[in-house]
Amino acid sequence: HQRWEAAPLPGTVSGLAWRPGGELLAGTHGGIHRLSGDTGSSLAWLAWEGALLNLSLSPDDRVVASSCQDHSVHFWYLANGSDAQMGGYPHKPMALAWHPRTLWLATSGAEAALLWPFEGPGPEGLPPLELHYHGAPLGALAFSQDGDHLATGCRAGEVAVWTLRGGKHILDVVELSGAIAHLAWCRRQDGDWLAIATGTGEV
Repeated sequence: HQRWEAAPLPGTVSGLAWRPGGELLAGTHGGIHRLSGDTGSSLAWLAWEGALLNLSLSPDDRVVASSCQDHSVHFWYLANGSDAQMGGYPHKPMALAWHPRTLWLATSGAEAALLWPFEGPGPEGLPPLELHYHGAPLGALAFSQDGDHLATGCRAGEVAVWTLRGGKHILDVVELSGAIAHLAWCRRQDGDWLAIATGTGEV
């Protein structure tokens, strides 16, 4: 086994993601650091003046997104380093979920799920698709593996499953006793299942 250690980064590391080619992305206060997966040496720095809370790499390895301390979502296009920001969230948009074909980035940060379009040139100048149902802020989001469904979970313990085909409506709702902390789709021989974890320890 080989081990390397990167040079100290400026502040708490709030997220890590491996790119398909082996490059490591690390989010900290001040931006995203692109590190060599072989040596840990710095390859580039995607600067941003705010504090990043997490990071999420798009399935097509084209965009890295991060929720920020100032109630916004910031993202960078990795091909050229250009960036943009979506703001105006009433809460910190901690939960981020990419459509498996990078058609949408779903974000929490409000009672509604906001889906930003990433097919084509990107969401700059375009309004998000808003999915309204929950009466409490969202805590988790997850696209199904085929991209046809989105699960949304809120702090009041509700989980809604949406279809993204046609009219984009709710298929089912589940109510649990604790705030929804995490959602994950599982593909089994008997179909797709949704795993739900709550802040009170239920799965």
